[in-house]
Amino acid sequence: MFKSKHLKNGTAIVFAIFGLTMMYLGSNVRPLAIITNAWTQTESSRYGFSIEHPAKWVAREYGEGGYRSHDDVKLTLNSGADPGFNNIWIQKRVATDPTVEDVANWGEEYLLDREQNLIKQGEPGFEELEIGEEIVNGERVIMRKYTIGGDITSLDVYIARKNDMIIITLQTTQGQFDKYVDDFMRIVNSFTPMQ
Repeated sequence: MFKSKHLKNGTAIVFAIFGLTMMYLGSNVRPLAIITNAWTQTESSRYGFSIEHPAKWVAREYGEGGYRSHDDVKLTLNSGADPGFNNIWIQKRVATDPTVEDVANWGEEYLLDREQNLIKQGEPGFEELEIGEEIVNGERVIMRKYTIGGDITSLDVYIARKNDMIIITLQTTQGQFDKYVDDFMRIVNSFTPMQ
């Protein structure tokens, strides 16, 4: 009797855990990295920062030529086979005592330049959705959410440091944006200057 009761309860628990897991995963609330909490740290001694990101994501550092002719893109994160997700880019530009407004102006110039290229190709341009200030790790940053090229939604975080300007960008589809914004903000919060 004990043996069969234990089997029934064990089976019920397994089915309950499976059902709850499938409901959670099916809700598209967060990627698997948050569920399993499998994160790692990537350090860039070349550019003087470290970040944390989901361990399954691929981090790539770029030299002077940047990423795909974007000279200022120094590091990208890509989730690989996850459909609907593109990249997180970290851009860096040397500057002396910049303000976050300087970084936001640089970010806007970059967006307007991209917009011109898209319009020439017959694609939709840049549309700002929100812009505002936040405090991240005790520092004031500016955040800009926008669409560019139609279905792409992005969120930029503008960070001013003593000798450079940093832009961290989430780029994904409109339908996937809410799924990745929490991971993105965890990455932004983990951004740490290296001595």
